[in-house]
Amino acid sequence: MKSIKVVVVFLFIISFQQNLSQEIIKGNIKIDYTGQMTIQEHIENYFISDTLLLHKSIPLDRNNEEILINRQGVFRNTYLQYKNTDGIVRYSVNTPKTSYDNYFLNDSVFFISENYLALSKRTFNNKKKVDLNITLPSGFKLIYPKKEDFKGSFYKVPPIIAGDFDKKVYADFCVYQRSKVIGSEIRIKEIISIIEDAFIHFQNIFSKRSERPEIIFLPFKGKLAGKNIDNLIILNENFLTNKWINKKTLIHEVLHLWWGDNSIRFENPVLTEGITEFLTLNYLKKTEQKEYLIHLLKSKKKNIQYLEKYNLSFEKITNKKDYKIYCYDFLPLLLWLQNSENKVFNKLVSFYKNNSNSFISYSEGNRLLDELNIKIEMH
Repeated sequence: MKSIKVVVVFLFIISFQQNLSQEIIKGNIKIDYTGQMTIQEHIENYFISDTLLLHKSIPLDRNNEEILINRQGVFRNTYLQYKNTDGIVRYSVNTPKTSYDNYFLNDSVFFISENYLALSKRTFNNKKKVDLNITLPSGFKLIYPKKEDFKGSFYKVPPIIAGDFDKKVYADFCVYQRSKVIGSEIRIKEIISIIEDAFIHFQNIFSKRSERPEIIFLPFKGKLAGKNIDNLIILNENFLTNKWINKKTLIHEVLHLWWGDNSIRFENPVLTEGITEFLTLNYLKKTEQKEYLIHLLKSKKKNIQYLEKYNLSFEKITNKKDYKIYCYDFLPLLLWLQNSENKVFNKLVSFYKNNSNSFISYSEGNRLLDELNIKIEMH
């Protein structure tokens, strides 16, 4: 009897250790000249009881019988759920037929930033090790991720960026732009100057970073101005040609190096974006860019006029319009109004110091809002 108990305890310990061990996603990805991706993936430390998640915006090829068996509905309004027994999947992904800023092949560039790999629901909020072998069409050079990038861990699948790019260095920032795009040296230096000033400022407030981010200009077809992913600041090529520079986006994306998946990951993404936008406004105030700040505040107040009630819970937000309003207008304004004597700013700095490199659950995020005197919903 005693020996049976010992065996049971031993098996429990082994199971517990497996549960705590970091998930490793290995994959072979082949991308053809049309942008179609053929993916062979193996999730190590996958449990039989796990559920696979696939991003609903990634257009799967119809001939994916293995992955399309036992669909379980939608998770977080974003991921399709499937049952799978061994964590080994093979499937193909088609290029979207319409303009889609998070996944495209055009103008000598392949780009995808959505979670194109299947993820385990059990470890969705955990950092993962990723090891990918990526095969590209002739003439495309892989910009990201390189082998050294896989040394880190990821909350989300790393983006794939490839194409025909020129690489230059400005003020220790590595900058990529398409070889056939002639960007003004003066304009690029203006952009880098704004990024560098913000980068130095926030390093002194939050924490030092071991390296400066890489900056990549991409030919987005939609309205997307910029993205931050890992140690990348990805900008729309129109920054190189527009008459005016969108400073707010540059500052906002720099801030994501500290307030985003690189450091603090909120389970509720509204908090990530809203806090980042508030800190952007606060930076403009501290650097005395008064006219620009007034313009932004007026625009945000105009955008929220239609709101009679609100709910900042991510699962309650059912359309992109409300999501954008809450992230970039409403929550930043609420924080701005509560920031008398820099109370909100100081609490956020303290929160960062105590929670950098942490996952912040819904309940923890709600407690933070409560401390900032922000109600999660108003009827």
